[in-house]
Amino acid sequence: MAQQHLTADNEEVIDLGRLLHYAMRGFQRFWVIGLGLMLSLTAIFYIQARLSYVPTYRATASVIVTDSVSMEQTSGELTLAAQMGKTFSYIVRSDMLRNVVSKDLGLDQINSYITATAVSGTNLLTIAVDDTDAQRAYDVLNSVLKNYPAISDYVLGATRIDVVQPGQVSDEPINRNDAQRSARAGMLLGLALYIGIALIYAFSRKTAGNADDVREETGLDLLANIPSVSAEKRNSDRVLVTQKNVGQSFVESFRVLANQVERDAESGLDAQRKVYMITSTVAGEGKTTMAMNLALILSRRKKRVLLVDADLRGITATTGLGFSMSHHTLQTFLENRSSWQEAVQQYKKEHLYVLPATRMLDSAEVLQTLSAQNLERILELARSEFDYVIVDTPPLGILADAASIQPYCDGTLLVIRQDYAQMNDIRETISRLFEANGHIVGFAMNRVKGALGNYGYGYSYRSYMGYEPAYYSYQTYGAYADAEEPTPDSMAPTLPDQAQPMGPVHDVEQERN
Repeated sequence: MAQQHLTADNEEVIDLGRLLHYAMRGFQRFWVIGLGLMLSLTAIFYIQARLSYVPTYRATASVIVTDSVSMEQTSGELTLAAQMGKTFSYIVRSDMLRNVVSKDLGLDQINSYITATAVSGTNLLTIAVDDTDAQRAYDVLNSVLKNYPAISDYVLGATRIDVVQPGQVSDEPINRNDAQRSARAGMLLGLALYIGIALIYAFSRKTAGNADDVREETGLDLLANIPSVSAEKRNSDRVLVTQKNVGQSFVESFRVLANQVERDAESGLDAQRKVYMITSTVAGEGKTTMAMNLALILSRRKKRVLLVDADLRGITATTGLGFSMSHHTLQTFLENRSSWQEAVQQYKKEHLYVLPATRMLDSAEVLQTLSAQNLERILELARSEFDYVIVDTPPLGILADAASIQPYCDGTLLVIRQDYAQMNDIRETISRLFEANGHIVGFAMNRVKGALGNYGYGYSYRSYMGYEPAYYSYQTYGAYADAEEPTPDSMAPTLPDQAQPMGPVHDVEQERN
């Protein structure tokens, strides 16, 4: 896909725009996990800091180190003080002083932390004792002052220590309970893990993120970007252009798709193309919704349109348009139990007709129903009666039904849902379509979010799809269900003279009443 490209030197170049796009998608998708991580780690770090906190008190004293023979502070004595400060840590580690102090205090051992530092350029030493018990720190300090000279004499020679500042202990702990800082550290760790999850998600995405991904990988033409419709604007699982409040961009996108189909229909070399198959790679990409809305838009342009429900395992086009179970279907027509006029049913008062079907689960029966002889019979009648025939088929990447139908259609429209099917599967689907030597009109990117799915750098429908704003001056989308599709003279193909209404048909609304 387009996430990473290889340069001429076989060096991987990361598409930062795509990476950022999917990272943001990762943030949106895993925000509950991220919030949970931050809150839980914040609480854990805070509680741990509170429970593990042990106050520490410090007792200090200042002393002057001099030669035990001479009372004068010579340069040698200053050097001696510095040496004592450096060697004191060694004295403590050797347990010499600690053993003396523990015996002096009658303790088995001392756990106090003892340090001695020399003031630079002087023979002044500061001795400090840190302990969790303030009184014990004070007692240890006094014992050190009493017993330190003997140890110092043993290590450094004869010395004298004069106390300048007697021992004193702090009233407050020298270490504060920093639970809030620990809580902030936990929150930052949770945030880092959240970012890591989003980045892993971004690097692992192998789906069709936008139309550019598909075009780069397959070379197919983009027919239209169909925007996603929020759940609160849906009247049902199927979103139709005739429903109110679906949004301007949703309706316009299907007008764009209808324009592309009309152009392709008139570009046929021998005769006008009429029969178009709608398929996808996997289930859930919205091919049936695409087929229904395309058929509705074309019918609003005074075209006689037949929608064939050839997805026999799902019959989603039949149920999506509100058709109830009927005695006359595609199967009953093929079995000569229904006439063509009985099987084909009109949708409301539109120029749209539907050849419904009944659900079939057995694969052998489905393939037999969609055999070459049956398809040829159906499509021959459809071509003679209708301006356009839209065939809704099962996903090509899952079942073989669509592959058997394609040779009898004039063109194929592939529906690709944004960030849904794996790109490898999409390529395989397209390869199968090309192997059948069928005409692929292009693909429609469905349920596009953001700026038309171009990682935040998309184009508007008007500029990108190349149609004039004047054509889409029809703004009252709430009234679209009661109005005909506006068709400019420059775009509308001439209605064939022979396109007369069919004979008796079944009106869904009348059946319901």
